[in-house]
Amino acid sequence: MTNACRVHVPATSANLGVGFDTFGLALNLWNTFHLKRLPEGDAPSLHTLEGSAFSIGPKLGRDAVGGNIFFQALAFYYEHIKRPLPAYEVGALIQIPVARGLGSSATAVVAALMGANALEEHPLDDDALLKLAIAFEGHPDNVAPAMKGGCVFGDGVHIYPLKWASTWQLAVWMPEDPLLTEVARHVLPQAYERADVVTAIRNASAFLYAVEQGRSDVLRRVLEQDVIHEPYRKTLIEGFDAFRAYIHAKTEALGVVISGSGSTCLVIFEDTHQARVMQALHQWQHQWGGTVAHTPIELQGAKVELVL
Repeated sequence: MTNACRVHVPATSANLGVGFDTFGLALNLWNTFHLKRLPEGDAPSLHTLEGSAFSIGPKLGRDAVGGNIFFQALAFYYEHIKRPLPAYEVGALIQIPVARGLGSSATAVVAALMGANALEEHPLDDDALLKLAIAFEGHPDNVAPAMKGGCVFGDGVHIYPLKWASTWQLAVWMPEDPLLTEVARHVLPQAYERADVVTAIRNASAFLYAVEQGRSDVLRRVLEQDVIHEPYRKTLIEGFDAFRAYIHAKTEALGVVISGSGSTCLVIFEDTHQARVMQALHQWQHQWGGTVAHTPIELQGAKVELVL
């Protein structure tokens, strides 16, 4: 039995415009975690891997590991399997920006659960582990694609894979300013008008049809029509409307949406327009800052490597 493993977890983009807390997909951008189970009596610790900063969670350092979401997920896992929580040494190579709507905290949750499950010799199968991740996170749109890869939607318990057209590409603009999920959720209404609920159902249904049928025309028509979260969250992202208008003026993108709770903006486009989209993104970055990247969909999801 080995006591160490590495877990590679992809970034995710949740909501995808019209699928609040429901739709999500994995992106080819990664965080890597190294877990080592320590001898009984040792204290848990966090450390960095070369060239990185462990920056996921409200408090960091040897004296504050209990406040970190990674260790909260570990404790949740061991409570669920009814085994004592051992001490862990954890290192991380963080390449996914924090508080940008790219699922950085979900990578820590997925790595903790999958890594511990591997070191405990898999008492939970894949489905049980995914349900545990959703129970910890509260919604499936980040942890499910991070674990499974591809594009998915979920109802809080069950996850359904979606076909994502091989010709649909993805890119992001990550503004310099972060946006905490708590702030982005606080700005949402507590209740919605019936007409908005009906519109949201229609939009989500049209999105599912577009994805399953590979219909770019339908995706283009529905992608930016959300009435549940984007009209409120975009007020927290300086330049969002200008960025969306700029991308449509310069390219033939299918749409621009907020990634997760923001502040990252996700651009979806057909692969024949990749050069023009990336050129436009780099021109925008030159003037307005932030980071831009081509982030293809990741089909495989998180990976665990045992370290002997």
